[in-house]
This record gives sequence, structure tokens and C-alpha cells, in this order.
Amino acid sequence: MLVSVHCDEIEVNAGCPNLWKKGKQKEIPSFNPELLKKILNAVLRESGPLRVDVKLSPFSNPADLVRAGKTLAHIKGLSGVVVCNTFPNASSGASDLVGLGGAPLRFITLGQVLQMRSLLPKRITITAVGGVSLQSHINEYRRAGAYDVQIGSFYISHGPSVFSRLQ
Repeated sequence: MLVSVHCDEIEVNAGCPNLWKKGKQKEIPSFNPELLKKILNAVLRESGPLRVDVKLSPFSNPADLVRAGKTLAHIKGLSGVVVCNTFPNASSGASDLVGLGGAPLRFITLGQVLQMRSLLPKRITITAVGGVSLQSHINEYRRAGAYDVQIGSFYISHGPSVFSRLQ
């Protein structure tokens, strides 16, 4: 078994834009359905009884989103899809490339949750991530088809008190 620690779930980040090799940005698996399928099937073979979710990049090309959704719908054992990781190829104002996350992604994520929900079977849950700072944002994601949400930037900037503020 691949995982020998005590955990209930594995989240495969197939949307990370920060993969580099020899000074060049590597391909992001979210945009390559065959690579995505290969990675997830390898993880699922080794994960035992653990829940396996995949985190995707935001898609600017609707055809890429449909291809990813149709691919994921047929992966046996996949438990959930996290929509969406940071948007690739942003800049921090320096000469480096970074992923853009947080509030700027909220409306993109809402649209992607709606689309993914229509492509995926109900057995695959959707987790929304991007710009959650109000209870109304959680409600919007739930109405769009998300089962739950992840909170990152808001937590980093405000600490654990965000959970009582969002209830």
C-alpha cells in the first residue's frame, strides 16, 4: 500500500502550477486527460480503502473542462473532485510565475462547479475552493453543486477564528 500513515483521504493535486524541471515549467496534469487518468489509476491501485479526491486547475477552455469531467466520470474508485486549484501563470510582480488563488477565483470556481456537477456522477462529490470569506459564499457553492468547501487564503490571513465567523 502506498500510504502507511493514519489518514482517511488522499487529495491528488493535479492542478499545481508550480512544477518545474531544469528551469522549465512542467505540464499540469489537469489539462491532459490521459496523464490525469494514469496518475489517478496509479494512486487508486495503491491507496487501499482510502478516499481519493483530485484537485483540478481552473479551465479557461470549456472543451478542456468537458474532457476532464468525462475522463474523471469513468475512473473507478474516484471519490471526489476539488474545483479549483490556483490559476496558473500569474505573476507576483517579480520575474517568477505563481498560481493565483483566493477571492479572484470565486466566480470562476462557481462556474466550474456548475459544469462539473453536470458531467460527474453523483457518487463523485465536488469540493469548491476559492475566495470563501462569507457564509453566503459557502451557500453559493452549495447551490452550484458543491458538497463542501475548502478555505485557504481566508484562513491564512485571519487564522482559526474564520470558522466561527463562517458559521
